[in-house]
Amino acid sequence: SMSLGAGQYDSEEVCVNDYPFVNDAVNAAAGENIFILGASGNRDGAEDVSAGILSPACLPNVTSVGSINLDSELSSFSYRGRLLDFLAPGNGIRSAAINGGSTFMSGTSMATPHAAGAVALLKGATASIGAKASAAEIKMLLNATGVRIEDSMSGLAFTRIDIGKAIASAAGKRMNYTFALQKGWNGISFPINVGEENISEIFSPLGSDYTLIYYNGSDSRWQFFQAQFPEDATLHGITSSMGLFVYLPNPV
Repeated sequence: SMSLGAGQYDSEEVCVNDYPFVNDAVNAAAGENIFILGASGNRDGAEDVSAGILSPACLPNVTSVGSINLDSELSSFSYRGRLLDFLAPGNGIRSAAINGGSTFMSGTSMATPHAAGAVALLKGATASIGAKASAAEIKMLLNATGVRIEDSMSGLAFTRIDIGKAIASAAGKRMNYTFALQKGWNGISFPINVGEENISEIFSPLGSDYTLIYYNGSDSRWQFFQAQFPEDATLHGITSSMGLFVYLPNPV
């Protein structure tokens, strides 16, 4: 998460040409699957905030973040343009004070850490279901689940991050699990919850009969589900962190 910069750019090519060494460093970090974010910049005078964003936020492998206020409108000070990637809260944010305690501050430097926190949460959510999401995948997920904010000043629309929807979407990704099950009861647990309506999609409807007991969190009770189970015991999907149990009447 970077809160620094200079200039004002609406072209990645010009931005790279002006800061080649910074671009090389950013590309090296991106090559290690590090997600790099940069503040889009703040107006400090009479400049046109819609003319572009700061460097290094304008570099190809930096995700730029602008600021919105409590009314979900772009902050008047926030630089913007066609290179701006996301919006996050940046007005009146409680922050650490230099001499101790806390204070309220505004700026894209307040918005960018919100986006960095969202990325960290998404990385954790995807890792817990056995996935290693790339920076591009996380960026696509944030765009797909965010709220589009129209900006009359630039005539453009930008995505305000919605971390709740992004995590819910990440948790809903279909994953495959394989277990060696034995005759009788088998206990299985997963790291992330999935909605009850998806419970029938967890197992492939092939092979031996089985009885599944799962926990219905909305009703706080255990329920049964009967279907077919493949001999190789491959599960499709994810289920409750409280676990489930599978009963196989015949050995596999």
